[in-house]
Parts: sequence; structure tokens; C-alpha cells
Amino acid sequence: DYAGLGKEVVVVGIRDHLEIWDRASWRAHLDEIEGSAEDVAERLATKRD
Repeated sequence: DYAGLGKEVVVVGIRDHLEIWDRASWRAHLDEIEGSAEDVAERLATKRD
């Protein structure tokens, strides 16, 4: 309960430690990161013009 983990989890290796995520939370986190990366790429592309 405390960690908010459901029945399905994802174990992620980050440098020298592991993170255990609820699967749905991990997917939401990835979607957020991917959206941020696309925004940065778009801003960089428009600055070239």
C-alpha cells in the first residue's frame, strides 16, 4: 500500500540502484518524458530558423 504498487510492477536499473514502479505509473512516467523530449526537439528546431 505505502509504495502504491499494484499486481504488476516494473523493475528498472538506474546506475547503481534499482527502482520498483507500478506498471501503470511507469507507463505514465515514460509518456511524460517522451512528450518533454519532443517539446525540446521542436523548440530547438524552430530556433534554427
